[in-house]
Amino acid sequence: MPFNAPTENSDPEYFTVTHCFHLFYKRRFRLVEYSRNWGADKVSFFDDQEALSYLPARWTDRFPPDVFTVFSKGRAYFSTDALIELSAFIKTLELARKDTADVK
Repeated sequence: MPFNAPTENSDPEYFTVTHCFHLFYKRRFRLVEYSRNWGADKVSFFDDQEALSYLPARWTDRFPPDVFTVFSKGRAYFSTDALIELSAFIKTLELARKDTADVK
């Protein structure tokens, strides 16, 4: 399933959470604001406790689909950005592990 697939019932006043590992996956919320903060697109909404909450827009159907995901037609489990992010995280872990090993 694409990371941020558009839904068939898109409504400009609502959004659906499309990130499959998020607690609100497949839940629909009324959009309070779509904004760009610190270089990232975000959606704001009121959660179940009526607190103002934020999510990255790329975790919703309000963000354009990832080009790689579209062209892979479901054959790839991860987007290019996700793989690059994972690679950077693994390097960070390897460096931390090396620093820990040097201390002993």
